[in-house]
Amino acid sequence: MQDLYKWLELFNEYGWFGLVILLEYLFPNRRYALLNKGWLSDLVHTYEPVVRAMLINACVVGVNGLLPGTGPLKNLLADVPGWQVFLAALLVSEISFYFIHRLVHRNPILWEFHRVHHSSTRYYSLMTSRFHLLDLTLFSIPYVVVMGWLGAGGEGLLWFAFFQGFVDRYGHSNVNGPRFTGRILMTPHFHAWHHSTDTAAFDKNFSRNLVVLDYLFGTAYYPKDKEAEEFGEKDYSNNYIVQQLAPFYYVAKKARQYFRDAVRPAADSRAARPD
Repeated sequence: MQDLYKWLELFNEYGWFGLVILLEYLFPNRRYALLNKGWLSDLVHTYEPVVRAMLINACVVGVNGLLPGTGPLKNLLADVPGWQVFLAALLVSEISFYFIHRLVHRNPILWEFHRVHHSSTRYYSLMTSRFHLLDLTLFSIPYVVVMGWLGAGGEGLLWFAFFQGFVDRYGHSNVNGPRFTGRILMTPHFHAWHHSTDTAAFDKNFSRNLVVLDYLFGTAYYPKDKEAEEFGEKDYSNNYIVQQLAPFYYVAKKARQYFRDAVRPAADSRAARPD
């Protein structure tokens, strides 16, 4: 059994990556060149081995220190069957991801960090992991903290990671899969609209694995007669280092603009008052 778990971990890390790329080549939804600008940077995003894990772990430890040591739900999943851990992980992941995803799209500061994920002009599996480190950490912390506090572990979490690894890669891919599955799962046909520059699809399709919450809260957009075609920002850098630094520049730029538009006019009006 341990050999099976090790195989699942390896396949989740590398297998889905290669398999989905192969499916993109065999069954493409859009015709792309084999390689595009930014592919090497996207590869670094996918397999950067140190900073991402250190940042997430440090934040999780800090948040855990604020949680109570006991409670009615503490270690609730410690001794339950694996299928219950799987379902709990799916529920926690869906809820936390959906609402954080909506938040980072609406908050102008958080958006600059999430914007990195939306910068790719090509919708393909390699851009799945294109995230700013702070954005990725924000998405990861609630799920990791909650599941840890519930005492979840073992084969249930492993199978969930295996399932989610596939949905992440497949849903961000250029594979022309069956359209009907987009009514259930986050698929290429469904999620491509979330990355589309089409104004009709703005702030739509926030789900990660299942699309239930999008339909429940009215954020689903899945037209039958057309496909998403245009994506990303042509002028956004494809360099990994620049992508990690650029959001801070854009946030500072917005802060300066806010000062000019809100603070300075108020000061000027006070200065113009007669004594």
